[in-house]
Formats: sequence, C-alpha cells, structure tokens
Amino acid sequence: MTNRSAQVNCYTFGNITANAESNNKAMVGGLTGMSGGTNINCYTYGNVESLITTVDVGGINGRNAGISLDYECYYNGSAVYKTAGKEITEKSASGTVVGGELKTSSKTAAEMASDEFTEALNANKENMPKILEDVSAYLDDMMSNNKEGLSHLLFYTNDGTDLNSWSKGDKSPEFASENSNTETVDPETGKDVNSANEAGDLPQTGINSMYKLFTILGAFMMIVIGAFAVKSSGAVRRREDEN
Repeated sequence: MTNRSAQVNCYTFGNITANAESNNKAMVGGLTGMSGGTNINCYTYGNVESLITTVDVGGINGRNAGISLDYECYYNGSAVYKTAGKEITEKSASGTVVGGELKTSSKTAAEMASDEFTEALNANKENMPKILEDVSAYLDDMMSNNKEGLSHLLFYTNDGTDLNSWSKGDKSPEFASENSNTETVDPETGKDVNSANEAGDLPQTGINSMYKLFTILGAFMMIVIGAFAVKSSGAVRRREDEN
C-alpha cells in the first residue's frame, strides 16, 4: 500500500500473488495492492493473482484509492491475471478505481519489447517538468474542488534530470547502466538490497516470516497466561469452599 507517496520512473518485472483470510480482502496489482499515492511513468510486466475471490486485481493497482493518481503508466496486457484460480479476461490498470487514471494503457508483451516503448518511456522522462505540472494541477483541483476533505501533494520535487534513462531489454525496457540503481526484496524477510549490494531502506508494509513468528509467539503467550489465570481462579474457589 502507498499513502501520499510518489513512484516515478519505475517498473516491476516479477509475478505478484496475494492472499487474505476472507474474500474481497485481497488487493493485488503489478505495482501496488492499494494505491494512495502518485504513479508516474511506470510499467508492470508480470502475472497478477489473488488466491481468493476479489474484484481488486489490476495491472498497476489492485485498488486505486480516492487520493491516488496514475499518469503515463502501462501494464502488460499479455500477462495472466487471476482471482481464485479463474482467469480475468477483461484486464484493467486497476481492479477498482476511486481516484484518478489520467493516462494508463495496456501494452502487449511484443509492444513492451519494442524500441518504440523504450522511446516512449524516455520521452516521458524528458518531458517530466510538463508531466509534473499536470499532476500537480490535478492534485490541487482534487483538494479544492472535486473531492472535499481529501488532501494529497506531489512529493517528488525534482525536475526529472535525476531519473534513470531507459534502454531496451530482452523482454521489456530496463534502466540504462549509467547511474542506475535497483532494489531486490527478499519475500520471506522483507529486507531489500540495492544494486551496490547495500542494505536498502524500503518501507516494510507486508507480512513476512518474522511478523508471522511474533504473531505465533504472542498467541502462545496469551494461551499460557489464560490457562494460568483459569487455574489460579479454580484454586481460589477451592480454598473458599474449604473455609
């Protein structure tokens, strides 16, 4: 989940799977589960699946919340999207849209592998000052006119010159090697390492193995405390009966 954050000039390549304890509680997208931020010049490539029934399955976001905005973002129309084992035939950028999708589009795998797609991403990067102006105008209008009570600012404050350029990859565009940096996240620990093999500092918003361990230990302690309390209560009653 993102909350009033900015994801600019990024991509995801892997397959994404989500699960939850009950139906319609899973939100899964190629970039975010629930988007409450701003996504600009991003694309997603992999398959997206919810293991349980949900309407919140999308190529970019599972659910596009009221304060979110997608601008110049793309998803792989050739990828497989599923909910509870059933393939979704009508694919979309977001499973549920509440916020804004100003410019989102589906690209086939062949289109993503083309020179034209790489050129489009680089053109967006070069045109970033104008794109940021449009995004800021939308967010200002959202706060003042359209959605009373909601607030969201564009937190990316540079002009795009610090962003990585794109080069054609084997299947889809990648960052050009110069000044590029990538983050690899271990799905078990939630820890990330960048391309320089340094520990990263990505927000830990998911449920990983350590979370599960602490949850189990907490439940066990509650059981032990409860059993001790019941036993102690019984001993007190016995002493009162004897008196």
